[in-house]
Amino acid sequence: MLKKSPIDMKLFEQMVNNMPVNVMLCDLKDFRITYVNQTSIDTLAEIESLLPIEAADIVGTCIDVFHKNPSHQRALLGDPSNLPWQSNIKLGDETLDLLITAIIDDKGTYICPMLTWSIVTDKIKAEEATNRQEQMLDQMPINVMFLEPQDFTITYVNKTSTETLRPLEHLLPCKVDDLVGQCVDIFHKNPSHQRGILSDPKNLPMSSNIKLGDETLALQVDAITGKEGEYIGAMLSWNVVTEQLKAEEATNRQEQMLDQMPINVMFLEPENFTITYCNQTSYDTLRPLESLL
Repeated sequence: MLKKSPIDMKLFEQMVNNMPVNVMLCDLKDFRITYVNQTSIDTLAEIESLLPIEAADIVGTCIDVFHKNPSHQRALLGDPSNLPWQSNIKLGDETLDLLITAIIDDKGTYICPMLTWSIVTDKIKAEEATNRQEQMLDQMPINVMFLEPQDFTITYVNKTSTETLRPLEHLLPCKVDDLVGQCVDIFHKNPSHQRGILSDPKNLPMSSNIKLGDETLALQVDAITGKEGEYIGAMLSWNVVTEQLKAEEATNRQEQMLDQMPINVMFLEPENFTITYCNQTSYDTLRPLESLL
């Protein structure tokens, strides 16, 4: 701990002055700003057009000039039991994140409030954009999951996936609501194979059908990259194709049966009378007559 000597106090002030955090102090008598570190001055200069005073003149200014209802702030700051207090406030087009804490001396006396603050406009916009995107993903009629490539943990499951998996929960190694945070290894008998694929974005995109009990899932895995092109995770889009495959298999069986029938069969559609199907027997029968066609 620093000793209370002039040298130590000067050192302490230099430390606070050079901290990459905006710091302000005000007195409790008339709520005038008594100290502003250099980082605050530099930051305020960037938004000076939004201030009621110039950044260089802020020390000695009463905080009332920043508020429409000064009595509210005075009551808040005047009582240390109200602190710490945190809030986001609007200043023109900018958003500031404020944290006010009480400075107490060795005797427990409330000396003054200290404000640490930062401009969080871009952070708030990014959070809002992320929230919008997450809501869009949640509402999309596509099953989507995201996992990170370091330890293959599932970090996101959209609402559609949750709803689709709910009827298949008895086939899963964990509850649907517990999927986020699980390692994908629990879904595979040979995890090293999947890890080898997912760990290298060069292997992606990849499509595959997998069995889950009596169900068949069609998977599409794509690489998600950051601004610099770095691999930050894999996105899995998928759907249950059990009934679709059964229908395709039934259609294939029927087509094979028609092909093998000892009867010439053709099919045409009624709009423009285009022939859309000829069975193998028709082809075999027509081949010797081709010169007449």
